[in-house]
Amino acid sequence: MALDHLATANILKAQSLFLQLSAQSLGSLEVDIRGISILQALRLFKGLHFPSLESFSTNSLPHQALCGFLRRHTTIVDLTIGPCLQFPCALGTVASLPHLYSVKGSAKCISSLVSYRTTRVFSQRSSVQDQGHLQLFQDLRIANSFVTNFTLEYLPGDKKFMKLLVSTMARVSVLRLVEFPRVRREFCCLPSRVYANQHSFQATLTRGVYPWDARSWGAQFRALTTMMRFFLRTTDMLVKDPGNEAEEHDLIKTWTKDTGKKHEHLKEIHLWYGYGPEISYQSSWRRVHTMKTGWHWHRVSHIQTDERSIHTFF
Repeated sequence: MALDHLATANILKAQSLFLQLSAQSLGSLEVDIRGISILQALRLFKGLHFPSLESFSTNSLPHQALCGFLRRHTTIVDLTIGPCLQFPCALGTVASLPHLYSVKGSAKCISSLVSYRTTRVFSQRSSVQDQGHLQLFQDLRIANSFVTNFTLEYLPGDKKFMKLLVSTMARVSVLRLVEFPRVRREFCCLPSRVYANQHSFQATLTRGVYPWDARSWGAQFRALTTMMRFFLRTTDMLVKDPGNEAEEHDLIKTWTKDTGKKHEHLKEIHLWYGYGPEISYQSSWRRVHTMKTGWHWHRVSHIQTDERSIHTFF
């Protein structure tokens, strides 16, 4: 069930509807009400319990109002929560959700919720100063989570995140690294179901300077020996001649080294570089085998694009 476009005067009506639904086998709930206050959200969820709820999503509800709701719904398997500017986040007081399989939200907001069952994580940032991913890595280790699908919003100035990632989830099979944009974002002319990736750049994008060709990066990349697919979105121009197939190929070889069985599981690398409001470049590479050349990297697609095409990449 999805709930959207509610006026303030209808909060009580919505709460009454929820009470009726609580007696039914409601398994999925999405609630997004733009401009709702903490008090209104608390009133909306007061006394509610959906015994069969497995999926819950919201991009607009205040996190202070979600604490009690999440404590009453330990059956949740799939959770998506929107941005939060509170430090620390109120959700830090909520205990681990024992059945949580997949979670998406700011790292500082979701870290306390992960459990040993959590295998899919989308870790977002709320600001450049946000270091919540450090606590998330620690909580994932404490929970003994076996994360196989991980997405991280990183800062190019952070040279240690990959080392921490390797030590926390060495068995990851799908890894997505998404550079956090270091410009002010405004949500313009959006409906009340607000998605964080629908944004407009309001200033010149500061391009990242992460050392993608450094020896340390390559060693950490190769340490993820179970990785099957890798996605990277960065403002960096990864090669001197953007779009040049040979230069991209050489860069990938510095990462993988093609050292026999060291990376035998890695089959796909997807690059989106020069990301910004102007022209950028998307390339997809696949590791293929032929009788003539053996295992080698082959570029299967390449396009010039812009930041509006985010849904076609991940």
